[in-house]
Amino acid sequence: MSDGSVLITEYARGTIVRVDGNDWSNRTDIATGLSGPAMMKLGLDGSLYVGERTGGRISRLNPESGELTVIAQGLAGPEGFDIAPDGRIIVAEVGAKRISAIDMADGKTRVLKSGLPIGFEAPDGAPDLYIPTGVAVAANGDIYYSSDIDVAIYRLKKN
Repeated sequence: MSDGSVLITEYARGTIVRVDGNDWSNRTDIATGLSGPAMMKLGLDGSLYVGERTGGRISRLNPESGELTVIAQGLAGPEGFDIAPDGRIIVAEVGAKRISAIDMADGKTRVLKSGLPIGFEAPDGAPDLYIPTGVAVAANGDIYYSSDIDVAIYRLKKN
C-alpha cells in the first residue's frame, strides 16, 4: 500500500489483515467474517477485490473504511481472478471447472469456457487440498490460467 503496509488474506480466520511494513507485529484486521478469502487484487480505483472460495463471492473492499460490497455471488469455488482491460473480472470457478467473466456494474456472470482441467479434488476421506488456480488477463484480452490437475498453464485466446 502507499503507506508501506501489506495486506494479507488469512484463509482459515476469514480475514484480510493490514500489516505494518516495518513492524510485522503491528497488525489490524480490516475485513472479518469472510468465507475462505483465497485471492485479492488491488484495482486501479484503489479498491481491493476479494474472492471467497468457500463463500462463492467476489467483493469490493475499501481498504481504508473496511466497507465490503458484494459484486457477484453464487460462484462455484472462485479462486484466481484478474481484472480485464474492459473492466470485467475474469475468474476461475474451480468447483465448476470453468472460467467466467463478471460485469462489475451489475454482477452478471457469463461462462467463457467450461470443462477445464482445474479444481483438483482430494481422494475420498482425505482433507480438502488447496492448490490455487491462477488467472491473468493480457493487455490484448487473452486469458491465461494455471491447471492444478495438468500442472500446466493454458491460454484462452480472445476472439
